[in-house]
Amino acid sequence: MDGTSRLFFNLLGQAVGDEICKAAEELSEQTLRELFLLSKKHDLAHLIGFSLEKAGALPEGKAKEHFSKEQMLALYRYRRMEYEYGRICALFEAEGIDYMPLKGAVLRALYPEPWMRTSCDIDLLIKEEQTDSAIALLKSKLNCKSDGQKTFHDVHVHTESGVHLELHYNIKEELDPMDGVLLRVWDYALPEEGHPHRHLQSPEYLVFHQIAHAAYHFIKGGCGVRPLLDLWLLKKKTTFDEKKLAALLKEAGLSLFAKNLFLLTEVWFEGREHCPLTLEMEEYVLGAGVYGTVENAVAMGQEGENGKTHYLLSQIFMPYKKLKERYSVLKKHPLLFPFFTVYRWFKILFSKKELALKTVQSNGKLSKDRIKRVNTLKKELGL
Repeated sequence: MDGTSRLFFNLLGQAVGDEICKAAEELSEQTLRELFLLSKKHDLAHLIGFSLEKAGALPEGKAKEHFSKEQMLALYRYRRMEYEYGRICALFEAEGIDYMPLKGAVLRALYPEPWMRTSCDIDLLIKEEQTDSAIALLKSKLNCKSDGQKTFHDVHVHTESGVHLELHYNIKEELDPMDGVLLRVWDYALPEEGHPHRHLQSPEYLVFHQIAHAAYHFIKGGCGVRPLLDLWLLKKKTTFDEKKLAALLKEAGLSLFAKNLFLLTEVWFEGREHCPLTLEMEEYVLGAGVYGTVENAVAMGQEGENGKTHYLLSQIFMPYKKLKERYSVLKKHPLLFPFFTVYRWFKILFSKKELALKTVQSNGKLSKDRIKRVNTLKKELGL
């Protein structure tokens, strides 16, 4: 961990705590620039700016302008999203749609101020049998837009003001054995007092879901720093039954990953010393940014002597088990599998051509050393 990274994590911890980061009292323009670039990469520049201001370490100039802009943008995003979230929740309550807020909608309560926990969209879970009714209501009552096309776990909706809503009808991630636990989310739902149709995840399941979602993104190219900050705050500020959490993690095959994820948060925010594995994890996470990288995702997918060929074929020919989740008509008409395989190719060529090309290029160019390091990390984390 270099000096900028160490300072970055110190500042993050101070942003959501009560102490002032003394190491930030006098910083060079170069250090401030490096801090901004790193924090912007992880959508955390608003928190770093807030912490620097609290420490009195943000002098007038370009750095202050950049950090202040990010704070104002974070506040604007929160206000805009919270307004739409309130409208959607009120509609579902009035119309009898059972729903469960996910991710940022729940986690921002852990932060000193709710605007500090940014998110790109609103995530709500509803029961699958109510999906069509919910979409129809959103369109007719709130003038939302959606083509109604389902991914393997959600439908994309846009409000009249342009806020993105991910309307989940399940929270699975297409990963076994994790999905076996994620598909039982409603078994761990607790009704929220004063809101007849709003449900919250049990404390243990909330922590489990955070870890499972981080695991999904870790495998797909990188999870970013924010999910680990969320996890650290969950551990600090919520009460949960560790034995119940351990049972969920064991069933999902995530015990080892969770153990090391918690270790990394202690290194970052509590001053614990690094070990070789947490160092490797840190490099992987910091280099990937919020959404991960194609190179990481490809390296994660390559194993063995024929890794490159096998990975490329797996991306071209999606197995029936996964494709039927993308196109539900296949569940009733499996003979249409070849048709939808070709249909998926055309969709990629017309809507995800750049991503497909980058994936193919990365698949061919990745060094054996990079693939070996990533796969070693994957195995050491039990993924």
